Amino acid sequence: LASIVTEEKKRSVAASDFTFSSSAANVIRKLRSAEIKHDVDGPIRELDFALAAPTLAWANGCSLAELESFGVPEGDLVRLFRMVVQLLRILRDTLEDPVISDRMHEALKLMNRDVVDAQAELEVR
Repeated sequence: LASIVTEEKKRSVAASDFTFSSSAANVIRKLRSAEIKHDVDGPIRELDFALAAPTLAWANGCSLAELESFGVPEGDLVRLFRMVVQLLRILRDTLEDPVISDRMHEALKLMNRDVVDAQAELEVR
């Protein structure tokens, strides 16, 4: 999900730069090619996996300080993680498959903690 919400920047790595293949990345790449071929204004962006590693590390329990080694400003990571949380909530509440909905709920527990949990941050202040 982080690859969907990551905004392209100069430090970004395109999905095609990775050695692994993602069916979602392939579908988006094909859609983008078709849109460009047919002069669609504002074609879909390719998935950007540049911040997938710190997102996975966060979901696995790393602290924000431990993510320093990725070279991404803390504020950018918190913003990204909050966007992932928002997308997880949308998917959890929209998808009718109870198994997938449960997985989105579990992912929310892993992502929405510490400084990423905006509601908890507001209550502290």
